[in-house]
Amino acid sequence: MLSKVFKERIESAEEERSTMLGTEVEEEISCKSKSEEMYNKTFRTKYLNLKEESNKWLISAVYSGEIGPTQFVSMTIEEMKSEELRELERQIMKRSILDSTIAKQEAETDIFFCTKCKQRKCTYRALQTRSADEPMTTYVHCVVCGNKWKFS
Repeated sequence: MLSKVFKERIESAEEERSTMLGTEVEEEISCKSKSEEMYNKTFRTKYLNLKEESNKWLISAVYSGEIGPTQFVSMTIEEMKSEELRELERQIMKRSILDSTIAKQEAETDIFFCTKCKQRKCTYRALQTRSADEPMTTYVHCVVCGNKWKFS
């Protein structure tokens, strides 16, 4: 199966080289696998990564010998990812971090009384932290002394 992937994905692939590489990779997987289940999982992972259209760099590197069969079998999923996929994941992570750090809408009011400094300059925000049939939790922050408290 692996030699077939080399033949299909590499334009000028030689039959003999493809067969030899496929056999070497399969033998390496077999040597490193402690069980049949582990062999199947590793084989499937390596096969699908070689077959992936966006992973042209990986199959080229393995075929050219830049990455040897032993090194290829030892590669993690992270190491086998294409640069496109890595960039996409970076963007998703960046957006996720940005979304989680955006300032929540807060309102300043004098309806809350700080028991620490006896002032009425507070900001608050209400969040639904429990199930929908429970009341919202209100977080209050005193602007003067920095005291924080919450209530439901």
